Amino acid sequence: MSNQVMYYSLKAGALLAKIIPRTIGIRVLGFVGYWFGRLPTNLHKKIYRIQKVLTPDVSTRILKRRAAQVISSYAQYWWDVFYLSSKRSADDINKILTTEGDAHYEEAKSIAKERNSGIIIVLPHIGSWEIAGAWIANHGYPPVVVAERLKPPELFELFTKTRTQAGMTVIAHDDEPTKKLLQALNEEKLVCLVADRDISKRGVEVEFFRKKKTLPAGPAALALKTDSPILPICTYLSYDGSVTLAFEKPILAKDTNGESRNLEDIVQEVGKTMERQIAKDPSQWHVLSYEWSE
Repeated sequence: MSNQVMYYSLKAGALLAKIIPRTIGIRVLGFVGYWFGRLPTNLHKKIYRIQKVLTPDVSTRILKRRAAQVISSYAQYWWDVFYLSSKRSADDINKILTTEGDAHYEEAKSIAKERNSGIIIVLPHIGSWEIAGAWIANHGYPPVVVAERLKPPELFELFTKTRTQAGMTVIAHDDEPTKKLLQALNEEKLVCLVADRDISKRGVEVEFFRKKKTLPAGPAALALKTDSPILPICTYLSYDGSVTLAFEKPILAKDTNGESRNLEDIVQEVGKTMERQIAKDPSQWHVLSYEWSE
């Protein structure tokens, strides 16, 4: 899909989300996505190959069905992007989302307060993370996020408007993001980074589902520079449209002796945490490109 087509698709989706209830939109788009995913397209084959890495012992029949479920889940994610393009209240978001592991969130906030630092949230491409961002913003920690500057400019502006409206601060990936993220953390803000894809191809090689794969070094590097805790989270979307936001134990850049850890070790720990998150429901992992070393 070209960016121009995507732009007009998003505009149309945003219009539909104003008049169609979210639960209906989620189910309809999920149904269409699933049956499109059953077709023997190149996309289906790519996802099948990825899912085979996640669960190599699962049968071909199950993997083919799961590839369709991934496309269904991804379509549902987009409906929530459409949904948030209109202003939503805190009550609207609270009705959708429930949380798990709240003690880990409180621990991260306590650590950040003691260190006069921010919090670095890391998450994989799972479920409706846009809804999670809106929930976090409504609970006192408006997150700072990085977004790719897409073309045409109207497309980037549409994404920015949607996330800003949901309470997030958007930084373009080509607008000194590291400098601005460091500033945000030093100002004791929350930074939110999707960390399961190494788009730059300059990340750290780790073991990820028993194979070698590079993951972004950014979250670990920021933690080492600011002493901010890394808080892994994950969102899971249920069939009824409800979203579960699961917090994991914070990851610290210093060991128990107060010594700074190796950047590679921190990235590997983030990777292992995301492995567990993905393994809970591989059908919701919206990664459509094979990224492991052969």
